[in-house]
Amino acid sequence: MDAAHALGILHDLAAIPLRERIGYLIGIAVMIGAAVGAIRRWMQRNPTIRGDALTGTAQVLSMKRAGWLDNDHRPYLRLKLGVQVPGQEPYEVTVQRSVDSVYLSRVQPGATLPVQVDPVNPQIVRLIFDQSIA
Repeated sequence: MDAAHALGILHDLAAIPLRERIGYLIGIAVMIGAAVGAIRRWMQRNPTIRGDALTGTAQVLSMKRAGWLDNDHRPYLRLKLGVQVPGQEPYEVTVQRSVDSVYLSRVQPGATLPVQVDPVNPQIVRLIFDQSIA
């Protein structure tokens, strides 16, 4: 008897009823889906900027609620932004981010806030809430 069988880690799949096997597979699929969703939300909340970020400003052109984040009760928003980075043409981008409730007034249409922009992909924009515009 090998160690895995001795520890009870491996089971004979034929001994598990089909209904239970399907239940296990559904459970695994749900857990993987939840993990992928959580990672996507985290990445959208904290976009990864490659290289040295460009600094600029963004004016909120529109804001729509896109849902709520799990357990944190932070609104998940879809923001259309007019981005301005010195030395580049202004452009529009739509981002989805979770925003702490204390910062909701900073993402109302017409508001302007500091941003960091990915120099490789200007569609990746990080909102900076703890700084004011100089």
